[in-house]
Amino acid sequence: MSIDKEITNLLEKINFLNAGILRSNRSYKHEERKIKSFELIFTTKGTLSLFQENRKINVRENECVILHPDTLHGGLEEANEPLQFFWIHFQIGIRTKKRFTNIFPVGKIYLTKRPEQLVVLIHRLLSEQETNELNDFSANALMKLIFNEILFQKKEENIDHNSENLALKCFYLIKAESKYLTAKSIANHLGYNADYLERVFKRTFKMTLTQKIHEQKIIKSTKLLTENELNIDQISLECGFKDSNYFRRIFKRFHGVTPKKFKSMHTKIHVIRN
Repeated sequence: MSIDKEITNLLEKINFLNAGILRSNRSYKHEERKIKSFELIFTTKGTLSLFQENRKINVRENECVILHPDTLHGGLEEANEPLQFFWIHFQIGIRTKKRFTNIFPVGKIYLTKRPEQLVVLIHRLLSEQETNELNDFSANALMKLIFNEILFQKKEENIDHNSENLALKCFYLIKAESKYLTAKSIANHLGYNADYLERVFKRTFKMTLTQKIHEQKIIKSTKLLTENELNIDQISLECGFKDSNYFRRIFKRFHGVTPKKFKSMHTKIHVIRN
């Protein structure tokens, strides 16, 4: 049995318990405790400093860790900067607990490559939990998708190193500021033919420059919709869409629902504030 197959089988045994968010704008230190369940922690702002089984664990932005049951864990030092993390408690059957622990050892840090996708999945889990619409089937299905984002990453094909570096330049330009970018403006900025740049980027990232720009704008809009009081038209402008109706179409293409529906789905969530 391959490791991927074994992980897939283990994920079938996960039972979701509860979840929430902790947000702190001042000094925060995780309490010392032992719990009977596993706990998945995903940090989206700041650094959470922990210990478990004499291991020091620093969970930085866009990183995850799995805390194990019946072992003492707690904070090592106070976080003196804004901190935000999601937490999810879950259980594994006794017969598979040892196998799970072998594959997901204490203290291992997982860097998420698509944190925005993970945020959307966890927000949906929290939203359905808060509105009492979460049943065992949907909870465990969402847990599989969450673990999928943490563990399984598509391997890119080997490509020319120079072309890859050029595609990465485009990628980081878009990540830094997508609001006013277009495929043409990126090509002009880098001094390359636009068609050539499109081919290089699509070969590397399996999407066009325009699709990546839209994706980055939608990522930003998702954050604003879940953490801000701006209305849809204001968010559209803030993300670089001059036409709010066009923004709505692009958003629905990515998420399958309108921005208004998405906002209503993700506003009632379990938040612990410190």
